[in-house]
Amino acid sequence: MLIRISAPFIPHLAEEMYQNLRLAGDPASVHMLDWTEGDAALIDPGIEDAMRVVQSFDDAVANARQAGKRKLRWPVGEVVVATESSLVKEAIESLLPLCKARANSRNVLVVCGIWERIQWTAEPQMKKIGPEYGKDAPLVKQAIEDADGTALRSELQHAGAATVQAGDRAFVITEEHVSFTEKLPKNVFSASMPDAMVYVDVTLTHELEAEGYAREVIRRIQDMRKQMELPVNDQIQATASIGDGRVLGLLDELKSWIAGEIRASSLVFSRDDIYKEPKSEQPASSLSATWDIEGVSVTISLSRTGEE
Repeated sequence: MLIRISAPFIPHLAEEMYQNLRLAGDPASVHMLDWTEGDAALIDPGIEDAMRVVQSFDDAVANARQAGKRKLRWPVGEVVVATESSLVKEAIESLLPLCKARANSRNVLVVCGIWERIQWTAEPQMKKIGPEYGKDAPLVKQAIEDADGTALRSELQHAGAATVQAGDRAFVITEEHVSFTEKLPKNVFSASMPDAMVYVDVTLTHELEAEGYAREVIRRIQDMRKQMELPVNDQIQATASIGDGRVLGLLDELKSWIAGEIRASSLVFSRDDIYKEPKSEQPASSLSATWDIEGVSVTISLSRTGEE
């Protein structure tokens, strides 16, 4: 049974184990065996429904990040899910650590209804205002445009009507006279998912920016390790010359963490106009490359620990 279910994941190893255990009359290959039937009693519809919500959440976060030009490698401070659906609320809250990890966000918050930080802009509906108010229509239009859209929307929702002022004139309007467009806070971008809106705050704090650059450097070094065909646990010596002093300072704050992620026994950051790569011939197991990271030139050199 174990060999059979492992075959799709480790096909060659599973085949070798199967051939060692195969008896006369057994199929010629492990890949010719019938797949084991599932046990319907083990299916948890609640978890499946919750995971479908999380998948929709992932897509919405990705779309909002794209609108805000913030890559998934860069952490964000907060993601807010505004919903009136109990399924969405329970799914996100029950799988909160997973949602935070997948969104690469410090915090994921679920709010019922409208997120309080959302503002609204009022837009006069002249097709309704013109015939009803006649020569006063321009005054009504101006009064609506000058009004606090968020407060006006709230008043209309609760009372069904609202009074707007144009100089010393007051006009009563209803929801037919105005529409509202969402006005997002600075650095907040939104995307929809079934029964919810997702808001991603891409504001960069000092801490978030440092981690963002660190993750970019880590990814490049991991790519270089693959090019060098280094085993996962092999230690390296790494140097990185940074073309921006401010970014150098940010990376230096997280040097210990970066070194641990890339398996470096030695990691040195320096300015590219100060650090110069030795002109002596490098060992065959060394590699150097220059990368453009968010507009900053970064030259990285790696060698296996113990080799000169």
